[in-house]
Amino acid sequence: MVWIRTGLSIIGFGFIVAKFGGTIPLKMVPQPGGGYSGGPTSFFSSQLVMFGLGVGIVFLGALSMLVGSWQQRVFVASNPLQGKRSIPFRNFSCSVAFILGLLGLALGAYLLSDLY
Repeated sequence: MVWIRTGLSIIGFGFIVAKFGGTIPLKMVPQPGGGYSGGPTSFFSSQLVMFGLGVGIVFLGALSMLVGSWQQRVFVASNPLQGKRSIPFRNFSCSVAFILGLLGLALGAYLLSDLY
Protein backbone atom coordinates (compact mmCIF):
# COMPACT_ATOMS: atom_id res chain seq x y z
CA MET A 1 0.00 0.00 0.00
CA VAL A 2 2.50 2.59 -1.12
CA TRP A 3 -0.46 4.73 -2.15
CA ILE A 4 -0.89 5.83 1.46
CA ARG A 5 2.67 7.18 1.61
CA THR A 6 2.50 8.66 -1.87
CA GLY A 7 -0.92 10.24 -1.32
CA LEU A 8 0.12 11.81 1.97
CA SER A 9 3.25 13.23 0.36
CA ILE A 10 1.25 14.68 -2.52
CA ILE A 11 -1.33 16.18 -0.14
CA GLY A 12 1.42 17.72 2.01
CA PHE A 13 3.12 19.22 -1.02
CA GLY A 14 -0.19 20.62 -2.30
CA PHE A 15 -0.96 22.16 1.08
CA ILE A 16 2.41 23.93 1.16
CA VAL A 17 1.92 25.23 -2.39
CA ALA A 18 -1.62 26.42 -1.60
CA LYS A 19 -0.70 28.19 1.62
CA PHE A 20 2.76 29.58 0.87
CA GLY A 21 3.25 29.33 -2.91
CA GLY A 22 2.09 32.86 -3.68
CA THR A 23 4.19 34.48 -0.98
CA ILE A 24 7.57 33.20 -2.13
CA PRO A 25 9.12 35.27 -4.93
CA LEU A 26 10.09 33.04 -7.82
CA LYS A 27 12.65 35.47 -9.22
CA MET A 28 15.08 37.62 -7.27
CA VAL A 29 16.28 40.82 -8.95
CA PRO A 30 19.44 42.67 -7.79
CA GLN A 31 18.73 46.25 -6.73
CA PRO A 32 20.99 49.21 -7.61
CA GLY A 33 21.86 49.97 -3.96
CA GLY A 34 22.63 46.35 -3.21
CA GLY A 35 20.45 43.52 -2.03
CA TYR A 36 17.70 41.66 -3.80
CA SER A 37 13.96 41.96 -4.13
CA GLY A 38 11.21 39.98 -5.74
CA GLY A 39 11.06 40.39 -9.47
CA PRO A 40 8.09 41.41 -11.53
CA THR A 41 5.12 39.19 -10.90
CA SER A 42 4.38 36.83 -13.70
CA PHE A 43 1.28 34.78 -14.34
CA PHE A 44 2.64 31.75 -12.50
CA SER A 45 3.72 33.65 -9.39
CA SER A 46 0.33 35.17 -8.67
CA GLN A 47 -1.26 34.02 -5.43
CA LEU A 48 -4.51 32.84 -6.97
CA VAL A 49 -2.80 30.60 -9.53
CA MET A 50 -0.49 29.07 -6.94
CA PHE A 51 -3.44 28.56 -4.59
CA GLY A 52 -5.44 26.81 -7.31
CA LEU A 53 -2.47 24.66 -8.23
CA GLY A 54 -1.96 23.68 -4.58
CA VAL A 55 -5.61 22.78 -4.06
CA GLY A 56 -5.55 20.71 -7.25
CA ILE A 57 -2.50 18.84 -5.97
CA VAL A 58 -4.28 18.17 -2.65
CA PHE A 59 -7.27 16.70 -4.50
CA LEU A 60 -4.92 14.62 -6.67
CA GLY A 61 -3.30 13.14 -3.56
CA ALA A 62 -6.68 12.36 -2.01
CA LEU A 63 -7.86 10.75 -5.24
CA SER A 64 -4.70 8.64 -5.43
CA MET A 65 -5.37 7.27 -1.94
CA LEU A 66 -9.01 6.52 -2.71
CA VAL A 67 -8.11 4.74 -5.94
CA GLY A 68 -5.27 2.92 -4.18
CA SER A 69 -7.62 1.62 -1.48
CA TRP A 70 -10.08 0.41 -4.11
CA GLN A 71 -7.26 -1.24 -6.06
CA GLN A 72 -6.00 -3.01 -2.91
CA ARG A 73 -9.50 -4.25 -2.08
CA VAL A 74 -9.90 -5.68 -5.60
CA PHE A 75 -6.47 -7.32 -5.42
CA VAL A 76 -7.15 -8.94 -2.05
CA ALA A 77 -10.55 -10.19 -3.22
CA SER A 78 -9.00 -11.80 -6.32
CA ASN A 79 -6.08 -13.37 -4.45
CA PRO A 80 -5.97 -17.10 -5.33
CA LEU A 81 -4.44 -17.95 -1.94
CA GLN A 82 -7.34 -16.40 -0.06
CA GLY A 83 -9.06 -19.73 0.67
CA LYS A 84 -5.82 -21.57 1.51
CA ARG A 85 -4.47 -19.21 4.14
CA SER A 86 -5.92 -16.22 5.92
CA ILE A 87 -4.61 -12.75 5.29
CA PRO A 88 -4.36 -10.96 8.65
CA PHE A 89 -5.84 -7.47 8.80
CA ARG A 90 -6.66 -7.56 5.11
CA ASN A 91 -9.13 -4.68 5.36
CA PHE A 92 -7.03 -2.49 7.65
CA SER A 93 -4.83 -0.93 4.95
CA CYS A 94 -7.82 -0.35 2.70
CA SER A 95 -9.68 1.35 5.54
CA VAL A 96 -6.72 3.55 6.45
CA ALA A 97 -6.23 4.62 2.81
CA PHE A 98 -9.96 5.30 2.39
CA ILE A 99 -10.21 7.37 5.58
CA LEU A 100 -7.07 9.35 4.72
CA GLY A 101 -8.43 9.93 1.21
CA LEU A 102 -11.64 11.33 2.67
CA LEU A 103 -9.65 13.53 5.04
CA GLY A 104 -7.64 14.76 2.04
CA LEU A 105 -10.87 15.70 0.28
CA ALA A 106 -11.97 17.52 3.43
CA LEU A 107 -8.65 19.40 3.51
CA GLY A 108 -9.13 20.42 -0.11
CA ALA A 109 -12.65 21.65 0.68
CA TYR A 110 -11.30 23.56 3.67
CA LEU A 111 -8.67 25.23 1.50
CA LEU A 112 -11.34 26.17 -1.02
CA SER A 113 -13.42 27.74 1.75
CA ASP A 114 -10.56 30.23 2.29
CA LEU A 115 -11.56 31.86 -1.00
CA TYR A 116 -14.86 33.06 0.44
